[in-house]
Amino acid sequence: MKSITVRLNESMAKKLDEVARKTLSSKSDAVRSALAVYFSLLDNIGFYFKPSIPIKNIDMEFERNAAYFDLGNFISVAVLNVTYGGVGEKEMDEKVELALVSEVMANQLFVESACRFIDAKAILISTGNEYEYSKKFLLLFSKSIKRRFKAETFLIDHEEVFKTHQTFLSATLLGIRDMSLKNVPKRGDAIYLWGKVVKKEIKFEDLPDPLELLKIVELVRSKVANAIFPVKMDGVESVANYAASIAGGKLMLYQNPGGCPATAVLICSSNDLEKFGCRKIGEIN
Repeated sequence: MKSITVRLNESMAKKLDEVARKTLSSKSDAVRSALAVYFSLLDNIGFYFKPSIPIKNIDMEFERNAAYFDLGNFISVAVLNVTYGGVGEKEMDEKVELALVSEVMANQLFVESACRFIDAKAILISTGNEYEYSKKFLLLFSKSIKRRFKAETFLIDHEEVFKTHQTFLSATLLGIRDMSLKNVPKRGDAIYLWGKVVKKEIKFEDLPDPLELLKIVELVRSKVANAIFPVKMDGVESVANYAASIAGGKLMLYQNPGGCPATAVLICSSNDLEKFGCRKIGEIN
């Protein structure tokens, strides 16, 4: 590595100290991470990027738990949020080890962002719990994220005054969405299910393999399938109805396994996807 010297004013130096403390990293690592995110924005958005784009030129779009800010040239800034409450190691929680909670949340962010063709750049963690508990979750969550993303993880807020008795966790993913890729189901498509629909007592082995999930997403990229959607706790039927409404067709669902925290996905295609490990559960007429 090459050593460089950076001069910062007092307020920026204090902010750097705070970021380093919250992310449990050195100031050098914090600077490197900030530069990596900035250089990535330069590569994806243009040679010179700063928040000076006229508001009238930005189109906003909302999709379930995500928001997109269209910057033109098929590039969109994506903001995706996932929130968990009452599940963890606190006295009034439904008892689940934080290691498993971190894996489930990281998986949900990964599956939802992959199904929306989002290249994740940063993940911001906010909790309603004390710092030590929040720090414990951050360390576990960061390891879970690194198994799936190249994105940096930051703790941006936690409870500073009161002792809490239940877990509250919120993760906000920031990334760049490729708008050139269409995710639009069509009338006549069959609806396929891939993955495991697990509501309660989720185990590590119930979570989808990240590489296998990306192979399924690639079916849409290569136009073998028309659309892909994560299955969440509102259930398979809700996602299938959403897909049918986009296609402007009528849903016929053969099976309704229920809901899950993105341990499964729905794929819409006019091709036979059973050879890819998918199970046909309905169609759009």
